[in-house]
Amino acid sequence: MKRRKFILILLLLPLIFSIHTPRAFAYDGITETIIMVTDRLDNQLIDKIVNNKDTSLGIMSTKTDGIYKNNSKESLFMTIALGKRVSVKSGLYKGLIKEDGKLRIKGYNNILNQLEDKYVDFSREIPRFGEYFKKRYIAVGCIGGGTGSLLAADKNGYIEYGEPTIKYDSKWLIDKTKELLEYTDILVVTYKTNENNERISILQSYIAQLKNYNVIIFPEAIKGDINLKWNNTLVPFVYKTPNKTNGIITSESTRRRGVITNLDIFPTVANLYKQDTNQFIGKSIKILPSTNPKQETVNLFKEFLNLNIIKYLSHGIVVIVQLYIIINYFNRRIKKDDVFTFLISSIVIGIFLSFVIGIFKFHRNILLYYIVLILLSTGISILLKDYEYYCIFFFSLLTNIFILVSNFFKREILYDSYIGYNNIVAGGRFYGLNNEIMGVLIATSIISFFFIKGLIKFKTLELTFLFFYFPIVIISLSSRFGANIGGYLTAVAVFLMMIYITLFDKAMNKRSIVILLLIGIVIFIANIFIDLNSLEKSHLGDLVIRTEILGINELIRFVTNKLKQLIFMIIVPPWSIILVSQFYFIIRVYNRNKIIIERLKEKYPDMVRASFVIFIGSIITLFVNDTGVIAFAYMNTYLISIIIGLHNIEKKDLF
Repeated sequence: MKRRKFILILLLLPLIFSIHTPRAFAYDGITETIIMVTDRLDNQLIDKIVNNKDTSLGIMSTKTDGIYKNNSKESLFMTIALGKRVSVKSGLYKGLIKEDGKLRIKGYNNILNQLEDKYVDFSREIPRFGEYFKKRYIAVGCIGGGTGSLLAADKNGYIEYGEPTIKYDSKWLIDKTKELLEYTDILVVTYKTNENNERISILQSYIAQLKNYNVIIFPEAIKGDINLKWNNTLVPFVYKTPNKTNGIITSESTRRRGVITNLDIFPTVANLYKQDTNQFIGKSIKILPSTNPKQETVNLFKEFLNLNIIKYLSHGIVVIVQLYIIINYFNRRIKKDDVFTFLISSIVIGIFLSFVIGIFKFHRNILLYYIVLILLSTGISILLKDYEYYCIFFFSLLTNIFILVSNFFKREILYDSYIGYNNIVAGGRFYGLNNEIMGVLIATSIISFFFIKGLIKFKTLELTFLFFYFPIVIISLSSRFGANIGGYLTAVAVFLMMIYITLFDKAMNKRSIVILLLIGIVIFIANIFIDLNSLEKSHLGDLVIRTEILGINELIRFVTNKLKQLIFMIIVPPWSIILVSQFYFIIRVYNRNKIIIERLKEKYPDMVRASFVIFIGSIITLFVNDTGVIAFAYMNTYLISIIIGLHNIEKKDLF
């Protein structure tokens, strides 16, 4: 009998031992992770608390759901915890208390209730950060109260291991950290510096002793020297690994050196514990080599904010100049044809020059940037005064070649212009071709093709050039390169129109239309197929995969957000104003100058056709892009430049 009891005890020992072992066997040997959330983290504080020689740095976008809204702390941490952007009312988090041997987040149910009311696809069963790892036997704990503790909570708002308050003592912090890491794999630490030098010194000492862990540090709010007027989403991000890698961070979410998003934290930690990350919107953080990551990060931060200002100032200049032209163009008492031509030519020239001066980083000084840009664009326009009509075609061709070559070989050059800059602060798009540059690319491609077509004179060569050249434009907007699905669809539609004009001419019939539509559908499906089978997927490829994993609600949510953005952009000034004004100008020119247009069709048939294709293409892009109104405005900027140029030539011929 005693022998049987002894054998039974031996058999039960492994089970008993596994129950009381602090950490799961499956993750022994994997380095623990500490996520440190501070009340403040700016460039000055980074210099004080981390050793730049064994640390990777960068910038994180803290954008949550909503259009141009300030983040609440609850929104930030629920966005990280869910792995998707959400918005939660500020103040719902009520603190952290001990209850039944665990920690409980007060107000957690109110946060979940608001998410349920606001998002039809939200469910309490969706695994959030803490619950996700708990189900995989990866324990998450916390030290210190604060909204950062939302990351550690399970689906009911409980945290199994943790300390609700923090003692600002270096020894206590280290001892408590080591104690909790006996039971947990991931530890969320909320640290309040309160801009107190003693606490900053303790934080520096604490971080210095975390050499053997993965450490992520970011602030819960924008404070200190990064709290600038134009910045409401960008914060510094510190990433330390046990191998002491020194560099600058990036991820496939942004494909931008030095930039990640808050959506990248969840998959990064999941990847550390060998979990599949395909279901996440965000991507794992990568470290790139850098000789001076701190200075590079500071430079990037300044460049992003400056380009943000430059972008909107330049948009404003383009809009105001065109409104001036449109308001005065039909006033017979005002004879300023040369002024109108000069102004619109300066805009076209300025767009090309914005790429060139971006190479030399003039945008690091806003005043210098505009002095150089305005002097060069207006100066060239004055020098080429007698050739302004041809100047438009020449600079359209230069712009088109520059965009295509840069997009295929060094896309970063495009990001340093106000046309190509993706608004990193807004956080809607980080890589690829935005809708401004997409509109410019398509418009200049149309102009370039018809300009060269007019020089060829042989139909066979025209068709050869069309079928060689325009697919390059389409590919440049595809998921592999420009990653602009709306631009891709517009380019395909424009290509089909140009085939019709060049090949079918007036012999177009229903059968031809059906064939061209089928060609367009095949091209679109081929793009999706290539995207899904590529290592680097675009937004479209990721959307298809997420829809497969998360269901049709993910697609509905995506489409709904895009429609909201589209409506918002169309009705909000200044884009609503320029949209109506350009429509008015183009339609009035057509209605009042039908006789002149007929003469122009005979003398300059290719440019009249180019104008038609640009206008139809701009209407298509208006409705297939969430910010298509911007592409519409820039496409019709080139159309208006052609109209004014042709009209002036016709007037000179008449008189």
